[in-house]
This record gives sequence, structure tokens and C-alpha cells, in this order.
Amino acid sequence: MDRLLSKEENVAMRHCIEATEKINSVRALVGIHPSTRVEVQIRPRHPDRDVAAGLTGEEERAFSEEFSTWKDYIKILAKIDRITLLESRDNTPQSGAPFVLNWCMGWVLLEDKSELDALILKLKKQQTQNTHFIYVHEQRENDPNFIARANEETKSANTAKLQALRSEAANLNFILLHLGV
Repeated sequence: MDRLLSKEENVAMRHCIEATEKINSVRALVGIHPSTRVEVQIRPRHPDRDVAAGLTGEEERAFSEEFSTWKDYIKILAKIDRITLLESRDNTPQSGAPFVLNWCMGWVLLEDKSELDALILKLKKQQTQNTHFIYVHEQRENDPNFIARANEETKSANTAKLQALRSEAANLNFILLHLGV
């Protein structure tokens, strides 16, 4: 018999799926083979606060309880050998490829410095490409000919793409900052 998920179960399922997708994306970016098990660390964060701001003790306890409901699933889905939930006061990993979600920060821990160096090169390349595409879309958005000729759907699509590129740029800058670049 099917039953609807509670609000808490729905949030937990969404968190598991989002984290799995992000971890697998980082694995691909770094070049970690899909069958290789990795170590991951996650630090919860409040979506309405600065990334560096921690949670209250009660918020951390609530997240820890939620995390325990999907911890075993993500270990299977994302090929994780060990996943650790960090508290706000714990140090940031120094040898990890960081990722950011609205509700957490995380790190896929890297085994050696060459993986970290390769990641930094890829991120810098992405950052350069992203900067170029932002420039192109900004030029288009400010071009009187584009404004006069394009229909509203095309203008909206360009604006949405520009917003997505700016968001990606902020994410890349944040990751590079946490990598010490």
C-alpha cells in the first residue's frame, strides 16, 4: 500500500538526492572513477545565513537526526566508504574537493595532492569559460538590436541564462576560495 511521505521524510529524501548528485558531480570533476569508494564530510548550514555561519545546537541535533535517516542510502548511491557529519566548530578539511548546497557544505576527500591540483586547474578553466559566457550574455542583454528584435521568450531565456551563469560563477569563486586559490 502506498503512503505519502511526511514533510520530514520528503526533506530527508530531497537532501539525500541533492547530496548524491553533487558528490557524483564532484567525483566526475576530479576524475575519481565511479566505482571507487570515497570519503565524504558534510557540515550542515542554515539556508538563510552566510555559508560560514554555524547552526545552533538544537539545529545541529535536528539535522543529525535527519541525516541518520538517509546516511546508509547515500553511502550506496554515491559509492561512499565513509561519510562524516561535521559540527559547526569542526575544522574545514584541507584536502577535500568542496561542494555547496543550500542546506550544507561538503567535501569529497582527496587521497593525494595531484588530485587537488587537477581539480584547481579544471575549476580555473571553468571559471574562465564562465566569465566569457557572462560577458557574451551581458552584451546581448544590453544590445539595442537584440532588445528591439528578440521576442519576450528569448529575452527571458537570456536573462535566466545570465542569472544561472552568475550563480555558477559565485559557486566557482567560493570553491576556489576554500581551496586557497
